[in-house]
Amino acid sequence: MVKLSGQISAAGKDKGTKGGTVVVTGESIQLSGASIDASGQAGGGKVLIGGDTGGGHPSTAAANIELAKLESFVIPTATTVSVDAGTVINASAIDKGNGGKVVLWSDQQTTFAGTIVARGGAGGGNGGFVETSSHQQLDFRGMVDLRAPLGSVGT
Repeated sequence: MVKLSGQISAAGKDKGTKGGTVVVTGESIQLSGASIDASGQAGGGKVLIGGDTGGGHPSTAAANIELAKLESFVIPTATTVSVDAGTVINASAIDKGNGGKVVLWSDQQTTFAGTIVARGGAGGGNGGFVETSSHQQLDFRGMVDLRAPLGSVGT
């Protein structure tokens, strides 16, 4: 079992930098009071917890979304993923750029009560892509913000 709390940062804080990539794998993953920051001044990064888009097998609709495309490396899928209400995942663009990619995936059960933000930049850019999903059961009680003040809302 993998348990995460506290702060994890792959943020691109300097001008012109994008957020980095955070990958969390394991049989059972629990996020409790975690703050994962993959935001970037010039674009949001990626946070992949328990797998990639569609558990590595994206639907036809997702395959046509640029941000939803699979990574160049395989991400092992989790059996269960649990995210509490105190957890915040941020893959937003801060200044100018597009929001990033956040995927929460499990083969059996995903429970999500947290907050995911993948907004477009304040000076321009589109919202990002978020998938909170499971091959079997999904309990979604959280919030996702994919707005873009000067661009298109995310997916």
